[in-house]
Amino acid sequence: MTSVSIGGNVTDSVMVFGNDNYVVKIGDVNGGVVNIIKPSDRPKYSARPAPVKIKPRAFPTLLDRENEFDSTKKAVRVSAPISIWGEPGIGKTSFIRYLAHTLDTGNFISGNVYLDASGIGLEDLLQALLDAFFDSEASCKPTTTEIRHALQNIRALIFLDNLEIGRDEVISLLDAAPASLFILSSTERSLWGEGEIIPLQGLPENEALKLFERELARPLSDDEKNSVKTICALMKGQPLHILQMASLVRESGRPVKKLLSDMLNEPVDNQSIANISMVYLGESEKQILALLAAAGGNSVALEHINQIIKGDDIQKKTGGTDASWPRSSAQSAFQPHRRPDNLHLCHVGPFCLAGCLTKLCHQLVESAASPGIGGRVRRSPDAHAQKCGGEKKVARGDPIGSCAGKVHDLL
Repeated sequence: MTSVSIGGNVTDSVMVFGNDNYVVKIGDVNGGVVNIIKPSDRPKYSARPAPVKIKPRAFPTLLDRENEFDSTKKAVRVSAPISIWGEPGIGKTSFIRYLAHTLDTGNFISGNVYLDASGIGLEDLLQALLDAFFDSEASCKPTTTEIRHALQNIRALIFLDNLEIGRDEVISLLDAAPASLFILSSTERSLWGEGEIIPLQGLPENEALKLFERELARPLSDDEKNSVKTICALMKGQPLHILQMASLVRESGRPVKKLLSDMLNEPVDNQSIANISMVYLGESEKQILALLAAAGGNSVALEHINQIIKGDDIQKKTGGTDASWPRSSAQSAFQPHRRPDNLHLCHVGPFCLAGCLTKLCHQLVESAASPGIGGRVRRSPDAHAQKCGGEKKVARGDPIGSCAGKVHDLL
């Protein structure tokens, strides 16, 4: 390593080029030192022991998808890339998790790797793949060309879930590791003109009934089954929506027939989880939701909410203790044991509104009773919306924003 001392009146950026690595110093570098790393001294990376195995949790309770599984197995046998696509909540990640633990990977001598590609661009995906198969020093930053060279002979089965890059970038990604087989999942079709295309649709009637019953945590009566069949048909067999409707029945304690009646009273174009959930909200919950909707995507300080929604009323409504929090699908909307200083529309997420807002009320009570103790939500609002709903913007994939007007009408 060569050191170069800098003196004199130097106030701009300094860049050292040549056959060596360059080091950039931004700002006043008078009296500073630029370290030039010779090629022989550059950080190295080395292959990890094969086969590399990075798998998600197994998903043994997958319902339906037999045809899709058969198509995937056939494509794997002929080493054809696979694009699994469908709307948010249709079960892409569940299917990918199932595949990662059931497909025959014996021919992939380099390993079996799963990566969540949500919000990651092409260059970062290439770097993530390099990190999966190679070990390196923290200061090692290979170029894109070097990464492509390193991945050329990798023969692995690679799952990329929640992929968001464009068609041309997908082609470039597949070309970077030509000996590997990629299974991609995304909300839109990723491959055109090659590979196996597997669109995921809603669940058939029997499987939809099983899913509803599983979330309800009790067997359905024969009379309830007829109502649930109609509910699942209205939801077009969409697994996430079915889970949310079952959770709504379980958390509210209302009969299945009442839920179906509420759904049938909605206009056809408004039969969404959010609209149906509005019927099950209490007055304080409606006020909280209306306030967040009126904030137009901005965070609202808890102290302002507490001035509008009185703590005593919330405590009376929700039970007021940590132990009474509902253990529901809505629970993960907040990090455990964290109290936010501010609330955002995205924090209510795409989860079941009744359960989520009940939890929100508890957080308001606790924060009001314990000022100064509260932490902040770990994720930023945009990041949380993307993680939970698969969308970067609040306006898309967020049932709350689309129902703001209805919330105000309900007050």
